[in-house]
Amino acid sequence: MLILRSHFFFVNIFSFCRLYSKKTNFFIYFHYLHLFFFYFL
Repeated sequence: MLILRSHFFFVNIFSFCRLYSKKTNFFIYFHYLHLFFFYFL
């Protein structure tokens, strides 16, 4: 449950950043950060 909750948390942040930012590098960086955090848990 904690892993699933954190996964949705990062997906929501990523969606929020995608709405308010056009930086492709930031998308890639945040996506890898999300994958790393999801794997680390």
